[in-house]
Amino acid sequence: MTTLTTFKPFKHSRIRWSLVLLVCIVLVVLLKLISPLNAQSENPLPPFSDKVASNLKTIAMIGQARGNYPDVFTKVGDSITVNDRFLYAIGNGTYQLGDASYLQPVINAFLQTPVRNGNSFNNPSVAAYVGWAAYSALSPNAADPYQCQAGESPLICEYRITQPSIAFIMFGTNDLGYRTQDEYRHDMQTILDTSMEMGVIPVLSTIPAQPLKMDRVSAFNTILRDMAANNNLPIIDFAPALTDLPNTGLAWDNLHPSWPPGDEDQVAYFTPDNLRYGYTVRNLLTLQMLDRIWQTLKPAPERSM
Repeated sequence: MTTLTTFKPFKHSRIRWSLVLLVCIVLVVLLKLISPLNAQSENPLPPFSDKVASNLKTIAMIGQARGNYPDVFTKVGDSITVNDRFLYAIGNGTYQLGDASYLQPVINAFLQTPVRNGNSFNNPSVAAYVGWAAYSALSPNAADPYQCQAGESPLICEYRITQPSIAFIMFGTNDLGYRTQDEYRHDMQTILDTSMEMGVIPVLSTIPAQPLKMDRVSAFNTILRDMAANNNLPIIDFAPALTDLPNTGLAWDNLHPSWPPGDEDQVAYFTPDNLRYGYTVRNLLTLQMLDRIWQTLKPAPERSM
């Protein structure tokens, strides 16, 4: 009687392929650790279309006619923006650019003009405050009585006393708790319209995750992306840049961005380890956006005859 033998893969072959798979998995994990910012989001800074670049130049011309400073920016937002961990270290000289040394010229450019209590990076904005929603920046009731005129909104007040050419704007973390999407869209559009009318380039930003409100966060971030596209304005897509960070780039409260162990002393040290924290990522993305706008608005070099 003939016995049929069934072919079986070599045991060593199975082990070899298992090892290959394991090595691939380890490499993927290492790449995320070594280059955290690139791994988080393919494009947290969407490129400027021709329409966006043209609109930036138009707004800048309006600002120039109004006497706005081309080398001054301001900040508009809630506690995530008013926090000293956002850009203050740059203004205080406590930063290490590392591989982002190409950003030094734009930092130098925006450090040269004094802004009230310091410079663009560390000047406290009267249009940013803890607990604010977007409508707060539009309400005269929320204005600083010592610096703002009667009936003046915090936003208009900040633009009047600072005369910036650019404003980095982030609202939504508080809004999504009690504002409808239509109300939020209206408030944000009013902020954009006011900014452009006053010759200030508004730079939008998506908001970080909130574990218990992810559907609302996603909806509000979609509104922000649509508004940037519809108004031909730049946007920092902060939300997806945090996705692969520990605790999605959030601090212990699951609300505000996280920061490195060195806190404010290292929040602008752009090392691979520090770029695993939310505020460090936001600082780097904001500098990169500032540089892109600055480069876009620079006059074209004259051709030699």
